Order: sequence, then C-alpha cells, then structure tokens
Amino acid sequence: LKSPDHAGQRVGYWPSYTELKPAGRAAYLQWLADGRRNPDAYIGYVFLFFYGLERRFLADRATSEKARLENAEIVAEVERLLRIYEKNESFRGHAAAFLQIASLDRLGNRLYESMLPPQARDGDDFPLPLRVALGQLVREGLPVPVEWALSWMLCHPRVSLRTPASRCPAEFRDLFRIRYAERFGEGLVIAPARGVLTLSYKPA
Repeated sequence: LKSPDHAGQRVGYWPSYTELKPAGRAAYLQWLADGRRNPDAYIGYVFLFFYGLERRFLADRATSEKARLENAEIVAEVERLLRIYEKNESFRGHAAAFLQIASLDRLGNRLYESMLPPQARDGDDFPLPLRVALGQLVREGLPVPVEWALSWMLCHPRVSLRTPASRCPAEFRDLFRIRYAERFGEGLVIAPARGVLTLSYKPA
C-alpha cells in the first residue's frame, strides 16, 4: 500500500484489527515487522498489540499450557513496550496495572522477607506487592517492620510530603525510623479484619 496510515487518522478510539482500514492495517503490520520499537508509532497500534498480550496472559492460560509457558516472555515484552511508550499516560497506566497483576505469579508467601519495600506508588493506588506484604503480616499476626511501614506511608494515596521531607529525603527517613521505633518498638501489630484482600483488574 502506498500510503499507510502511520498517524492513525482513520483509526477509532478502541482499535480493532478487523475494523482497520487497509491503510491502518498496513501501518500496523509495518510497525510489527519493524520490531515494535518506533517511538513515534501511533499509540493505538501499540494498544492493539497489547490487547493480544493481555488476552494471552489472562485468558488463554486457563486452557493452554503453552500460553502459561509464555508468561515470562509476555511480561518482558510489556516491560519493553513500557520503556518505549511510557510518555503516553494511558498506555503507561494500563501497562503498569498489567505488570502488577502479572507479578502475582512471582509473589511468595512471605513477600515481606523476599523483596525490598516499594518507595513510591505508581498511579493512584498502593503498589500491589505492598498490599500483599502488609496483608501477609496481618494474617500472621506479625509486627509491621519499619521499612514496610515507611513504604506504607510513602505510597499512601493521601500522603503528600511537605517541602522539608522532599528536599531532605534521607534525613526524613532516618527520623521516621527513630520515631516509629520509639512508638511501636519492633513494629505496629494490626488486628486482622473480617474481610480479605481483594484485587481487581480492568483489561484495556
């Protein structure tokens, strides 16, 4: 085709390959053939490919062992695409949410011992590993270690650090550790609630 629609001018908001015009299909297939790495590609084509990865990881794995064996490759590909197209807020949000759900495959029963606490939230919610680690501590009746308590505070959607804490992060963290130990000793023990930790995911 002489004039592929690289700019996506005739592509709808929710792209579907079956509904693409020939010019759109040509541009999409060229993006695929070029290795899915053009940083200036129309983001709708990136989403179109992401839809397939999402379905393969979340839906096909239920009935296909081959699909389950591709999990690591799919995660690596989404991470690669995110590095290229992270400037697009919509794609960044969907890709980050997918990677959090995908991380469930790698989360252990004692996450609070096997990984470092996250230091910032990605988006408007708590990072998934933080939620799981805190839930595990509560379930086992263990005190929340200071580093996980600090992570809890830093990642809380309603917490906004004031200027001194932002300008002197190391000093702020040191002071937090001192005050936390003074008040809670080995850590705050949280009584389990009646409910359970629930996770939700809205596919792109």
